[in-house]
Amino acid sequence: MNLRLTLAAVTLTMISCGERVVLPSCPMDTPVQMDEWQGVRYRTQLQDALRCSRETGRPVLLVFTGYAVSGYGPQTTWHVFEREDVQRLINDRLVLCALMVDDREPLAPEDLVGFPQLKGNPTTIGQRNSMLEAEFFSKQSQPLYTLVNADMTSLAEPLGYVPKENAADVVQWIEANLEKLQ
Repeated sequence: MNLRLTLAAVTLTMISCGERVVLPSCPMDTPVQMDEWQGVRYRTQLQDALRCSRETGRPVLLVFTGYAVSGYGPQTTWHVFEREDVQRLINDRLVLCALMVDDREPLAPEDLVGFPQLKGNPTTIGQRNSMLEAEFFSKQSQPLYTLVNADMTSLAEPLGYVPKENAADVVQWIEANLEKLQ
């Protein structure tokens, strides 16, 4: 059995529903899976985002979205990140992670490491992300923005779709919630 699967089995055995998320440390040479939308770089692996949060002390701006959100595609989610003030907040104070709820990539055992037993039996990355959204935040809406710490504890009331003309509301939401943490 390889080391990743061993770590997954040990970690999943140690965690039960209702406990905080405990993720194994990732070796520094582990490749970080990043993506980019119109110049905004973000993580695509929740485990990596939580590890980065733990190492930097920054909260994770977690975005649940999809490739076909509300029939408009990713621009429905990403227009708020076009603002320089949002990009500055992300670069200076946050870890950005986007989780696609309609990702059809098969789920590997290590993709569940550190999470309580999810209700149901996800077989794809998207199903897992959708279940995380429902179980951790009691919401099923895309886009959904929220702030969490390295233990996946919610730091803010989740924020749903924000029209482009109201994108300043996202800045105010982030700043107000970061202020509570100080």
